[in-house]
Amino acid sequence: MIKKIVNCWIRHKTKNLTRIPLFTMTFDYRKYKSHGKKDSCMFYAHPNIANDEFVKSKLQEVVDYIRDNYDLDIFTKI
Repeated sequence: MIKKIVNCWIRHKTKNLTRIPLFTMTFDYRKYKSHGKKDSCMFYAHPNIANDEFVKSKLQEVVDYIRDNYDLDIFTKI
């Protein structure tokens, strides 16, 4: 019964399985300003993706590129 409820909730949240998030990365601007690059991003992923070292390294390269080449203040304002 609980599995059925959870599956219905997942279908609702993913718009009937058409928008399934595979990974999400959030950026903590306050932590970046106070402590620098280290640990300023949190990565949330499906367990199969999170265990893949190649994917993790490539996504980390993307994050490092964004932090190095973009003014991060533009992400804090509308």
